[in-house]
Amino acid sequence: MSSGNSDRSKRTAGLVVCSPPFSGRSSRDQLDVALAAASMEIDLELFFSGEGILQLLADRNPRTGGLPGGIKAWKALPDLCEVNAWASAETIRKYVPKTARMLLEVQPVEQAELARRLAACDPVMVI
Repeated sequence: MSSGNSDRSKRTAGLVVCSPPFSGRSSRDQLDVALAAASMEIDLELFFSGEGILQLLADRNPRTGGLPGGIKAWKALPDLCEVNAWASAETIRKYVPKTARMLLEVQPVEQAELARRLAACDPVMVI
């Protein structure tokens, strides 16, 4: 995967996901940006921060928040492009139940590694 180098034929975008699920349209905006990038063959580095990681819980029902079922489309991203999902070990411990099923595999890493991976992305979007 190329990221942030002189080869512009294949780019890697970083998307920082901060908003909790079902908090209105904003949680769907992040998914829409990720799907748009994937449709343009842009690889993705997804960084889930705080309650943003709750968007990946497979057993949540978006209809209870008045949102369409498409919010679970996070799991389709690996079929569209190369995608890596990251979160701090602290975020995972705090927000993800041990028995939770996730829509994407999220790698727990320390803050320094998150910062290094984020710096390698071009562009970076925080939504």
